Amino acid sequence: MGCLAALGTAGCPYEQPLATMVRALTDEAAAGGCNAGLLRDDALLLMLWITDEDDGSPSAEHPELFDPDAPLGAPDVRAALHPELLEPIDTFVTALRRVKSPLDQDKLVFGMIVGVPAGAPACIGTGDRLESCLGVPAMQVQPDPSDPSRLLPSCSSAHAVAYPPRRFVELAQRFGSSALVTSVCADEWPELGSGITEKLIERIPGLCLYHDLPPSAGQCDPDCVVIETLLGDRTCADDPACPAAWCPPATAEDVHSPPPCTDPSTGLECRPFKRDLGVVTDFGGTVHRQCLLRHATRSFDAALGTCGLPEDEGWFYLPTEESYDGCAWISLSRRDGESMVDPGSRVTIRCATTTCEE
Repeated sequence: MGCLAALGTAGCPYEQPLATMVRALTDEAAAGGCNAGLLRDDALLLMLWITDEDDGSPSAEHPELFDPDAPLGAPDVRAALHPELLEPIDTFVTALRRVKSPLDQDKLVFGMIVGVPAGAPACIGTGDRLESCLGVPAMQVQPDPSDPSRLLPSCSSAHAVAYPPRRFVELAQRFGSSALVTSVCADEWPELGSGITEKLIERIPGLCLYHDLPPSAGQCDPDCVVIETLLGDRTCADDPACPAAWCPPATAEDVHSPPPCTDPSTGLECRPFKRDLGVVTDFGGTVHRQCLLRHATRSFDAALGTCGLPEDEGWFYLPTEESYDGCAWISLSRRDGESMVDPGSRVTIRCATTTCEE
């Protein structure tokens, strides 16, 4: 990554990072293009920009942006001072969405290391939390009074001087929680690194295993449990249909036969979506809470000789012969497509004879 990103800051003053990304993922991703084969239907796609200036992709209807004799100001400030000459942000939103099918929009992730002020919380984070960023004083486009050929910077540090990335923030706002923004002026970019990792994990629908799991007597369900270890001592999300108050204490040691949870009004047993298993302490002394994830039952159809669809919401198992890619899968998706697992969590698959850490 260090080699790929070390491009310097010299070159053409008409910077067009959004148009470049669209071209890289459309024309150049077609057969015979530089990026042919890059796009795959089943793959996540991360788009990452690292820049100290805003996007200045011009509209095809306004070639005067490039006319050195046009009274539009110096080349370095023209795009920022005349946004009406640029391609609308909605054009790029539409083009980038078309890279994936309507059913695969959750496979798009955007990272932007740009010139937002490093000390402005309103401008750091996911796009759905940046609603007030464009109103931050440092994000306003202002010519430098001492040098009209340049803008006043939006942020500066020992290694970067950057300018208001208003169009990047607009793009992030359009893509909401799928886009993450941090400052190129920050000494480090931990928010973006951890945030992108979490977004990618959220979008992985399950775990591909190296081998099939041992089957249980039911023929469809392996004799296994899935344990989620949370990032810190957070609580396991309570299930209104089977709240924690109905469940006796349980631990990771008795997950194959935990004491049942019982509805006190009916006496019927229930299984919570996540069941508290207490806490563990890692080697660094940090306490983490563990949750038992509910297993969705699949019944065996003796007449057809196949397993049916999951009968309730929870994780389920697809053996090699049932999966589309010849890989044994643990599915960790909810019915709405969201991940069962919280960002930053670790998942352990514990079987009667095998334990797999993923």
